Amino acid sequence: MSDVVRAVMPLFGEPTEVATSAKQLHIERIDMATAVDANFDWHSQLPEIGGLHFGDSRFAFGAVFDNGLYGVALWTRPIAANRMARDTAHLLELRRLAIPDYSPRFTATRMLGQMARWFKRETPTLCALLSYQMTSVHSGTIYKAANWRIGRTQKAHESWTVHSKRKALDQEASAKVRWEYALRDCDCETA
Repeated sequence: MSDVVRAVMPLFGEPTEVATSAKQLHIERIDMATAVDANFDWHSQLPEIGGLHFGDSRFAFGAVFDNGLYGVALWTRPIAANRMARDTAHLLELRRLAIPDYSPRFTATRMLGQMARWFKRETPTLCALLSYQMTSVHSGTIYKAANWRIGRTQKAHESWTVHSKRKALDQEASAKVRWEYALRDCDCETA
């Protein structure tokens, strides 16, 4: 196991077995601090994350097997709420999904599917989940495999940032895809 895994392990205990299949992983809520730390160590493009104080809904999940952590996900209300045509009180955005190299294949898709089922079961007021994909790095396979649909695309260098002072600080200038997963029928639409 890597030092990164061991750094996160004390909250879970020392593993005795290593997961070899994503089906072995249990997707469960974990504390936000653990998820943020693991994201910092594991995320391939955006290790830092801000705005976790944003809104009243914050969720962190981990992919866990035998006390070992194999992936993390951080969710909040949509950050670009002003770009939505619907009431964002009924939406959640996947802000980060970080999977370390030692995780079994299909861990990300398993996490997306299990988290969507958890939100559908445990949060009856939510209508949909959102996530943004950087096309320069990812092809969207995990979303397709988890039955998400494309909601909107953004061309390269077109900023979704509305604050002129922040436009130069955009983290990634490649084209992006907004993926959506409907949890239940709602009367609202995204733009």
